[in-house]
Amino acid sequence: DSEGEGGPPSSKRGAVLSQAVHGGTLFQQMSSIQYVAFTAWFTVGAAWGNFYIGSLNSQLGQFTDNAETIGTLVVAFNAIVAAGVVVNPAVGWVMDKYGFPATAAASTLLSVVYGAGCLIDSAWMQIVTFCAYSAWRAFLFAFTFAYLPATFGFENFGILVGVAFLIGGLTGLVQPVLSNQAIRDKSFTVVNLVQLGMLLVSALYPVFLWRWQGHMAPVARAGGKRGGDDDEAKSFKLSETDYGTDKP
Repeated sequence: DSEGEGGPPSSKRGAVLSQAVHGGTLFQQMSSIQYVAFTAWFTVGAAWGNFYIGSLNSQLGQFTDNAETIGTLVVAFNAIVAAGVVVNPAVGWVMDKYGFPATAAASTLLSVVYGAGCLIDSAWMQIVTFCAYSAWRAFLFAFTFAYLPATFGFENFGILVGVAFLIGGLTGLVQPVLSNQAIRDKSFTVVNLVQLGMLLVSALYPVFLWRWQGHMAPVARAGGKRGGDDDEAKSFKLSETDYGTDKP
């Protein structure tokens, strides 16, 4: 568990974790700590993200009784979410320069920002919430489709993604219960506090990536040093995947 000079902690443990799941059987991969931790993190984000979309009109209704304002904000939300693609280059830059732990941390931070925004008692301030939500989605899905093949390889990639999405979707089935309760209470405050609390707890996942999978941090490329000396960096490589290698 020693920390390499200039590199992340537990690099040897991380290298062993990577070798154990990359190219392993489907059962080995799905039962691994990497997949269980990722799926838990993804499920929290996806379930609450879907809840937000499904309850948006009702949530806006607690800030204003003006139907025209609500309609305008819904249009703005749809436009901002669609425009979230402009964030993708930034996601790629963060991932390439700082690695998966930092990308997961940025995604989690954005989810906390939009979760906190849901508690701001101002209709027009929800524009900020919309922006954070849109950026969070960009980070979440870009991370998902980069991290899973880099960690597990492509042989079971489709199943691993499908199962994670399935679990996230099934968890979202509690959405009608939460929405109905909030509507009866005439306030989404309690529900949104629970949401914010769970999103804050999900910040443990980036810590897990950094602490236990330090090999996922950026490594030396083209003879340069990024995150440790060359010998240490080489131990962080992900089998035969292109991500994080020192290929030019």
